[in-house]
Amino acid sequence: MGYINFKGNLQKTSRKISRKDTLIYQMMIMPSTVLYILFVVYPFFATVGYSFTDYSNQHLFDYGFVGLDNYIEVLTSSLQLATIGRSLLYAVLMTAFQLLFSIPLAVILTNTRIKGKSILRTAFYFPAVISALIIGYIWSFLFSTSFYGPINNALKAVGLPVINFFGNPDIALYSIVFTQVWQWTGWAMIIISANIASIPTTYFEAARIDGAGPLQQFVRITFPLLHPAISVIVVSSLIGGLKVYDIIVSTTGGGPAGATLTIMGYIINHSIGGGYLGLGSAFSVVFFLVLTVLTVFLMKGLNKWEENVQE
Repeated sequence: MGYINFKGNLQKTSRKISRKDTLIYQMMIMPSTVLYILFVVYPFFATVGYSFTDYSNQHLFDYGFVGLDNYIEVLTSSLQLATIGRSLLYAVLMTAFQLLFSIPLAVILTNTRIKGKSILRTAFYFPAVISALIIGYIWSFLFSTSFYGPINNALKAVGLPVINFFGNPDIALYSIVFTQVWQWTGWAMIIISANIASIPTTYFEAARIDGAGPLQQFVRITFPLLHPAISVIVVSSLIGGLKVYDIIVSTTGGGPAGATLTIMGYIINHSIGGGYLGLGSAFSVVFFLVLTVLTVFLMKGLNKWEENVQE
């Protein structure tokens, strides 16, 4: 009986301690919760609310309800639709080329015996730690058509014409894609290298016994098992590509003639910066929905791939 009473008292004490600890934990997370509500939750719902009004510099305090007019303008304006298409093109190209270059690099630097592999990995990864603004200024100098532009000077030295990489509307966006592939390929390579290193070597030993060559081993073993790394890269790159802004600011500013104007650039510079706050809010909501739908489809596709690999 004494043991039972002792056990019951112990349980009561543990419940008291548990409640006390729970209260302490709740108090500890309270500041971050309040900040999250103030700077994330409230702005989100406020943006949704403003998107149905004519809130602007002309109507800061006397704005009124306009229904779906802002959304109709976003979805029918050729300029705004062009920014959505341009952002999608940028995101897809950056992701595709990033994978195209990072996978072979990761395989070579992981599965082959090359001297100085650590130095090479560091060299490839180093651009990823630099701000995109700085990268933009660096490539603006390298691509410059002025007398000090090294790349165009090299082209002239071999008899080729000068190329206005950031000033030609036909190639400006692709030039920016190139700079970002150069910057982020090393980051993707590190993630893929870690994934390759986690693949059991017994798979490759069994494949070699069966007579499979390096290419067959990559197609049948390595690539299917890169699902975790590729999933991270695809989702991060596509979403990051759709939200691109800083590299645009430091290279073209959205020009020439709007050829590199993306969703974020339009929202910040034209809608919010231009004083059309209700319209900018509607475009922001549309952008959020595009990101949400894209993420859902991506995750479904990647999960389907994972299921096929496991089978």
